Amino acid sequence: MRTKEERFFEHLRKLSKDSYWILKQTRKMPKDRKAQIDGFMLAGQDLRVGYDEMKAVLEEVNYEVFGMSIEERKKEFSAETTFDEEEFRTPTFIRKPPKGKKLEI
Repeated sequence: MRTKEERFFEHLRKLSKDSYWILKQTRKMPKDRKAQIDGFMLAGQDLRVGYDEMKAVLEEVNYEVFGMSIEERKKEFSAETTFDEEEFRTPTFIRKPPKGKKLEI
């Protein structure tokens, strides 16, 4: 029978692998996926799972998907354009104003 910790790491591995594949395909991590991983890791800390152990799993899965470390991937991705064409396909009068600014008509 698997322990809670083993089941936790299995789920973290699956969750992160699915998320990293999305990131690899779209070059953008969906906010809900990032929040889900962060929340799951927070729950892991409540279960007394070490942060370094969780980070090691993320690093390992990232290497499986991208063939490089998280740090290397971040550098490579930040060198690419982060322009989101989809955002600008919406007409300006429909787009949401930037955070902290109100739309004036």
